[in-house]
Amino acid sequence: MTPPAGAVTERTPRGEATATITLRLPGIALDDRTQVTVLVDGREAPTRASLQADTVTVALQSVPEGVPATGDVPLTVVAGLHGAASTAHVERDLLLRRVPAIATPEVFLARSGTGAVAGGAGTLRTYSLEVAPDTGVELVDFAREAEAALSGPRGWTARGGWRLQRVEPGVAAARVVLARPATVDRYCARAGLRTAGIYSCWNVSSR
Repeated sequence: MTPPAGAVTERTPRGEATATITLRLPGIALDDRTQVTVLVDGREAPTRASLQADTVTVALQSVPEGVPATGDVPLTVVAGLHGAASTAHVERDLLLRRVPAIATPEVFLARSGTGAVAGGAGTLRTYSLEVAPDTGVELVDFAREAEAALSGPRGWTARGGWRLQRVEPGVAAARVVLARPATVDRYCARAGLRTAGIYSCWNVSSR
């Protein structure tokens, strides 16, 4: 049994689970004999599995040495699923989407590294792209959309007054953060702004 291919995005650069994979087998009540192995680019990775009814959730705890740090990497989940009256062998071929990321002091996830300069003229401004994990939004998706918006025909570089470059939070002149309303309210209040759970705010440092 080989379900359709998909992609799993690496969620955190820290030492906890880097990705979570869920396999569901309707009609099989899983027991503690279930065995799950995860291969990342052909190398076995340390995992932690939990079972509930007919669902096994696998937390990928780290990525083996030698696996590329960026891009889509082949990932295979091999599971021998055992139940009271039935068994099943499952191999699921996925892609592990590795996104260069760092954790900020606020525990936001930010794109690491430096991007290309967008715009051909004007003052250069640097910015970072960050996501609060409790939004449920993948960093790679937010970064793609945000970079396209900032450097697009309706973005800040369109009229030639500004050039933009993505950098890491520690050196960015502006930090672009996607967060839940309560988090936005809390951080905007520090700049003396009331966002009431429905507005955004901005505050540019002197860098």
